[in-house]
Amino acid sequence: MSPRNYTDNFVAGILAQNCTLPILWAIQVEYGETGETFYLVNNQEDVSIDSQVYSACGFELRLPEEKEEGVRRGRIEVCNVDQLLTDLIRSVRGELRVTIMVVTPTNLSASPPEFDNIEYQFLPMVATDVTYDNYKARFNLSYELISHRRFPAHSYDPFDFPGLF
Repeated sequence: MSPRNYTDNFVAGILAQNCTLPILWAIQVEYGETGETFYLVNNQEDVSIDSQVYSACGFELRLPEEKEEGVRRGRIEVCNVDQLLTDLIRSVRGELRVTIMVVTPTNLSASPPEFDNIEYQFLPMVATDVTYDNYKARFNLSYELISHRRFPAHSYDPFDFPGLF
């Protein structure tokens, strides 16, 4: 894994006993064959991240555990009282790809506030199960399993492709 470059304000904020720097979780969910995306931020008001407006929405996030064996799973529970996600979830065909980010502000006085410092971005995860009711939408997340994919050693051999060997 490559070294991470965090902003000085972020490092000072996470090490401080009382942090005044707003540090937010943002998620983008890509769905459908056309790659449509909806954007949510765990905040009281909408924010702008890289010129994209993220809708304010309360959610609880549990990141996947780091374990040696088995599938690593995470979970997001999004407040769905306004039924915003219900129609969207019902209409989606195919998989949902979820990207989670940690962001800090660059301009709080803008409208909407700008949070263009992406301090950390997780690898995209796939929503394996999606359930919803009148109050919450729940997304179970896991990293895409690539161990079952074929790789070139299975497809190329010296007889058919002598130039490669």
